[in-house]
Amino acid sequence: MNQKETINICFSQSLEGVLKDFNRELKILSIPISFDIGNLQEIENLEFQVCLDPYVENEINIRSILDKLEYLVASTTLKNFVIWYSEDSNEYCGMLYVLYKLRKTNNKNIYLINGSDVLYLNNLIIDIKRTSEITKEFIPLTMKKIKRINNIEKQNYIAEFKQNFNKKGTIRLYNSNYRRILNFSYSELVPDVYFALETKYNLEENILLIRDKLSYSYNIAAHMIEFLEKNNMIEIREGMIVKII
Repeated sequence: MNQKETINICFSQSLEGVLKDFNRELKILSIPISFDIGNLQEIENLEFQVCLDPYVENEINIRSILDKLEYLVASTTLKNFVIWYSEDSNEYCGMLYVLYKLRKTNNKNIYLINGSDVLYLNNLIIDIKRTSEITKEFIPLTMKKIKRINNIEKQNYIAEFKQNFNKKGTIRLYNSNYRRILNFSYSELVPDVYFALETKYNLEENILLIRDKLSYSYNIAAHMIEFLEKNNMIEIREGMIVKII
């Protein structure tokens, strides 16, 4: 694959840094925004943004990233799109979003790399849940999973996007059994989130707890805790969570 004609797209600035360190010749676009809450308009208006990692771009830069994606899709020199994603709901939804943006193009080769996997390295078993967990030493193993999708597969993903990205404020979770996303309301997720919270942990620790315990994205975990606070089910005092009900 000619690297000059190839763009790698990911949804983690951590992975972007790892890929650059692995091969300086790779062209990379990281899109670290929230894709698993809201409809298409709400996503592109950046209405559900949280800090997805310590180096998240500010709103102006995020807007420029979305503009750059539009430019890359329209580019006549780029022939190959390699999309790095995982079974983390935000990254899976990000992959669907990029394919939706490519819906009118028939002159691009589209490749997917699913970073969620159990890898074996030096007699160690490594269970990777999201692309931000991929380190430089795992890149060669992960790259072996690259898969070129045909037009039928592309259209199926686009149909999944259209089916699930039309409702305002909808939360999307990836279901590993169905291998697709399912829609939920905030209220449907409240019991699981509420009872998973630990008052001995601070806010950031609870976000990570919800993410790992319930297999939510960081984004959804943060918004669900915010929802509980707004509905007076919890209080956040000096960074610690206090349950009210």
